[in-house]
Amino acid sequence: MPQTPATGTHRAAATGQQSESGMAESAECFIAAIASGEQRLTSAEPRDTGALVLRPADAVVEAELFDDVVDATAAEGLEAPPAGLCLGNYLPAEVFSHRMGGRSFELLRTYLWSDQENFERAASWLQAGHTRGRVESNEGKHFARALADLYDHDRAVRASHDNERPSPVRRNDIPAWRGDLPSQLDGGLAHFSWTPRVSMAATDGVAAFIGKSPDYDELRVTLYGRSEGRRQIVVYATFGDWLVEVCDYEMS
Repeated sequence: MPQTPATGTHRAAATGQQSESGMAESAECFIAAIASGEQRLTSAEPRDTGALVLRPADAVVEAELFDDVVDATAAEGLEAPPAGLCLGNYLPAEVFSHRMGGRSFELLRTYLWSDQENFERAASWLQAGHTRGRVESNEGKHFARALADLYDHDRAVRASHDNERPSPVRRNDIPAWRGDLPSQLDGGLAHFSWTPRVSMAATDGVAAFIGKSPDYDELRVTLYGRSEGRRQIVVYATFGDWLVEVCDYEMS
């Protein structure tokens, strides 16, 4: 079972059995190692990267006991991160609860990334955006937007893989042609809704996709064809700015 890294606040002053030089590396050093390529995180190597806080030797016992209670209560209220490439197994909870660039990334504490590269990149960007004094600066906003797009892309990649569909494309990269048929929609996309002209096979395809990948944002369609003759509809599932083709069907 993966374990959420402890905050370390009460451990650092508990019994004096650990010296300052023997304490675990800080979250900052650990993520810096990830970014530099010196360290790779895997689901088989959970690490305790909670930031350790050293207290004066004469810290009162009552304060330590109070911190123990607060830490235990906070931990009980959090959902345990799943095993695998989940940042919640490696970074302290406050990294996700503190807003960055006006956004909360609490959902990333329990999100399971689809591959090692995206996982390590997300860890690096979270650390960079939370550098002291930068969370609401241009840098913080930059990393917040980049991280949100990375999260959407990762969801789209998983959906395309699970449903054996083509790789995701950005909204602005939807093909202007489908074979010999040009797009008939200004802007490329319209909302998907059922009509008697939607084939049963298409509805089956949408149902199958939803069964495997229900966390998409919405369904959109693009229409290809000419004013007279054959027309073709392509249904997409959207993940932020990324789209995964769900199915297509012809409409007379």
